[in-house]
Amino acid sequence: MKIVLDKPLFKLVLKIVCSTLCLLSIKIEAQNSENVNVDSLLNILPHLNDDTNKLNTLDILAYVLPNGKWEKYNADLEELSESLLSHPDEEVRIAAKKCLATAINNWGFSKDINGKQEEAIQLYLKSLQLRREINHQEGIAQSLNNLGALYQTMGNINLAISYFEQSLKIRETIGEQKGIAESYNNLGFLYDNLGNYIKALNFHQKSYALRAKINDALGMSGSLINIGNIYSNNLNDYQKAIDYWRKSLKYSNSDNGKSNKAHALNNIGVAYRKMAEMQKKKIWYNY
Repeated sequence: MKIVLDKPLFKLVLKIVCSTLCLLSIKIEAQNSENVNVDSLLNILPHLNDDTNKLNTLDILAYVLPNGKWEKYNADLEELSESLLSHPDEEVRIAAKKCLATAINNWGFSKDINGKQEEAIQLYLKSLQLRREINHQEGIAQSLNNLGALYQTMGNINLAISYFEQSLKIRETIGEQKGIAESYNNLGFLYDNLGNYIKALNFHQKSYALRAKINDALGMSGSLINIGNIYSNNLNDYQKAIDYWRKSLKYSNSDNGKSNKAHALNNIGVAYRKMAEMQKKKIWYNY
């Protein structure tokens, strides 16, 4: 996954939701909404009496609904979470703080993609502080990742690397395999930007290996595309790039992989054209 929002090939992991009892999940524009019966959730929401169930239902709705709709439920999630921070049950208070951090992070996501970066930073930092208060390690790691991604878009590569490295350290400590692979990917992308292609390749290869280990087909496809891009764009080894892009096609057959598949095929076509142009120039030079 590339760390820049709405660019070809990959999407940034930014928006966080709190699923059952506000455990961390990832929001990528209602990517998994086909697995959720939204109408059922909307119907039961007014009849829920248990606060934790309300939090969970609002969270899921904010997770699966598209832009223009999730915002209402995120606002309700924020309001309910705030009202439960002084609840007599400690478990409910912790769940509320997790969900409040999620809701605030989601607002940060919204500001971020709309170009309001300074506001996004403040919201991400506020979410991070709440997660630190309850020692929510997964959430802390994701908040640090989000800040790294935002600073990358602002052009502060060194600060972005610092946040990604902090996120990676936590993920390695708690053994969050998918998150570790994401951090490797993000660091690989940044070192590519810095022109350190060997280090970038190393991170992308580590990301691919870990994604293969956890059977993350879409992630594997993304890592292979990233590796191919470095060989093509920076090392001028078009044949090796093509080999990686062709391999990525094996893991791009799901509906979620259609974008990766399209870009890999396009990249292969462009690489073959460049190779043909290079061969033509070579023939003319020798002639």
